[in-house]
Amino acid sequence: MTVIQAIQRFRIEAEDAKTDRLRKNKRNLDAYLGRQDWSHKQEGQSTEFIPKVPTSVEQMCAFVKKGLITFGDWFSIHLDRSLGYTVDGAQIREVMKCFMNDLWHKNNVSQEITTVISDAVKMGLLESLIILKVHGGMLRTRQPSFRPASRATKSDDELEFEDTEAWRLRIDLVRPEDYYPDPTGNGLYEIHRVERDLHEVLSAAEDGMYDQEVVKQLIGMDFKRPEDEKRQERDRNQPETVKPGFRKKVVIDEFWGTLLNDDGTVAYRNSVAAVANDRFLIRKPEPNPFWHQESPFVVAPLIRVPESVWHKALYDHASDLNIAINELFNLMLDGGLASVWGIKQLRMEDLEDPGQVAGGVRQGVTLSVKQTLPHNAKVLETVSTGEVPRDAMLIYEAVNREYNQAALTNEMKVGQLPPRRVLATEVIEVTQSQAVTLDGLIGDLETCIMKPLLRKSWLTILQNADDIPGYAWNSMLDKRVAALIMRASPEERYSLFAGKSQFRVSGLSATLARAMDFQKSIALMQVVGQNPILMRAFMTKYSGDKHLRKLMQYLNINPDDMEKSPDEMAQNEQEMQQTAQLGQMMNPGAGGAGNGGLAEPGAAGNQGAPLGGGTGEAAAVNQIANPLTGIPGNA
Repeated sequence: MTVIQAIQRFRIEAEDAKTDRLRKNKRNLDAYLGRQDWSHKQEGQSTEFIPKVPTSVEQMCAFVKKGLITFGDWFSIHLDRSLGYTVDGAQIREVMKCFMNDLWHKNNVSQEITTVISDAVKMGLLESLIILKVHGGMLRTRQPSFRPASRATKSDDELEFEDTEAWRLRIDLVRPEDYYPDPTGNGLYEIHRVERDLHEVLSAAEDGMYDQEVVKQLIGMDFKRPEDEKRQERDRNQPETVKPGFRKKVVIDEFWGTLLNDDGTVAYRNSVAAVANDRFLIRKPEPNPFWHQESPFVVAPLIRVPESVWHKALYDHASDLNIAINELFNLMLDGGLASVWGIKQLRMEDLEDPGQVAGGVRQGVTLSVKQTLPHNAKVLETVSTGEVPRDAMLIYEAVNREYNQAALTNEMKVGQLPPRRVLATEVIEVTQSQAVTLDGLIGDLETCIMKPLLRKSWLTILQNADDIPGYAWNSMLDKRVAALIMRASPEERYSLFAGKSQFRVSGLSATLARAMDFQKSIALMQVVGQNPILMRAFMTKYSGDKHLRKLMQYLNINPDDMEKSPDEMAQNEQEMQQTAQLGQMMNPGAGGAGNGGLAEPGAAGNQGAPLGGGTGEAAAVNQIANPLTGIPGNA
């Protein structure tokens, strides 16, 4: 059995195992893009789409991105101090940020790591697996140089360019359609099937990645993937286009893993190979080129299924509920329209001009009838009207609540008030139950995706650091780190740092932790403010200024930016008097004499007050949690 046949059989085995999963992915993606099959509808019936899935997916992705960019550095690196390094983890982090904030995406397009992770989370929510490929390559660039004008030669200023190459880190988001893992879960192989332009394959062959002699045989050929294997333009939310005839495509199966002989023995262990157009072996089996000896893929789900390879997506159940919500809403909309317009019968022979009703009878139109029409006879009469079922709205709300449970969301998370009076205790119970699941998802995302992604990226950088241009080190904390790394050989760098750098990701966890701490502090101040005895004890032992400063830090607000100047401090007493007068005008009788304006115990208690009134614990939780995370926390 040849290498090409072995890779093809492995791919067919993996393809059969993911057919069911791809069908669910398509349904979830259609729900995200606002598409639904309306072939069962008749002309004139409503086909509105309620964007429940898009709203909740974007909310989750925005929360993840906010955790990465809002609270400073979202990851840290710890080095083994016993090795006596002259650098620390913070400096290594700055080295990594030089690459991860300028990733090579496609052609000369760059992107940041936050965009990659946000898109990866979106894929994990809709398509079960987050699949990232960490590798790198030589990017051809042009460096400008300036030559000033010369009086001797009477020349003008000139700008010259020098073609150079610089190694850049790449983190590609791999679609499930293009990824073929070992379906048994043993990790024997991984296959990445991708469609490339012919000129890209020729360029890679010139760089030594592929066999040039074999690649030249592809010139003049145009190979297309089967329609059921690739993602169509429609699934990318863009119209289908006609490809120019001169733009030739090549389909490459990149194999990572162990190839076996016919008798089941090992032929090539931990190797890489590539087959083009199912016929040409453009990269013969060779040892894994990465020094970490792992495949370049980082793969993990958000919702795990034990012993599964493809697992499940969060929106596998929510998408079906979104479709049910659409059907109910359209039925109610049709019923409401029918109750207004109804179905009418018209006597065309009694009209003076039948052309008046061409295309239908418009609202408010006046019909001219013939004189032969008997008095009190109707030329237009309603014979049937529609009606919205009485329990339709109750069923709609029930399905809507089931969707919120399936998608780990609720009305308040998307900025809406509940349809009924909700007590603060109910809000806390619901948010706590959902926050536990959300904490688990975030923990898996940080541990199973971000941490391996950072580790594999760092090891890839160490292996290829010689090709890094000097300007990439300008943002580092210490220039001696650049000198240390640039002086060392790649082998020395790898032995110094590989396996001795521990990564810790805490950006998303820190976001949730700050939200929780903020709500705890607010709950404490509410309890203290409602009881004069507790207020007196608090003011005696604790500092209100420090507490306010801490609350501002929880919201990622720098208190120093809001401090008063010395001139403003001198006007404090006058401003306090004006504030007290304004408070009495807005809420007369709120304060009591003799207790500093504090209400008697129980007089102003508002525990259990309904939402929407601007007071009460529930309103405070809803209004205060949103600025930090966009969702109620789990205080």
